[in-house]
Amino acid sequence: MAITITLDTNVFKRYKDQLKSLEKEGKIQLFGNEFLDDEFNKNSIEMKNPRVGAVGHIRVGENMEDQNAVLQSKLLKICFPNFENDLKSNSNDPKSKKSNDDFHKNRKADVNMLIGHINGKRDYFLTLNTKDFIKNGKRETLKEVYGIKVITFDDLLRSEEHTSELQSPCNLV
Repeated sequence: MAITITLDTNVFKRYKDQLKSLEKEGKIQLFGNEFLDDEFNKNSIEMKNPRVGAVGHIRVGENMEDQNAVLQSKLLKICFPNFENDLKSNSNDPKSKKSNDDFHKNRKADVNMLIGHINGKRDYFLTLNTKDFIKNGKRETLKEVYGIKVITFDDLLRSEEHTSELQSPCNLV
């Protein structure tokens, strides 16, 4: 059975061919955002399941929107501890407002990918962004608190070399 991987967009852009090959071999099943859907469709990869992350796999429920808002706030504090301060300190500067708005939208999009990962009950979150998801104890905190196993592409490759089923990447916390 293939392991399920939520992709941070930066990984797919850089390792598209290798990831598509692993998926074709049945070793992994990839999930991400709408950008990834477009890329896979352009490259004639058959999609058996929708790959949409944050929106497509959020469970429907009476209080799910509120639960996801609380979860988003908590994940922002883990991955981007200065998010709220940055938002407040630059809110009155019109020169930096647009770039800050884009920056903060990207941060929220990253966190929404993690929410989609959690709600989709996927095995691993694959990223190249070690600053926001791995360093300073973030990988350990995400795993301990939310069960999110964050890996890099190198972790994935090491796991492929050492296990036939890719079930537990080597040297991960």
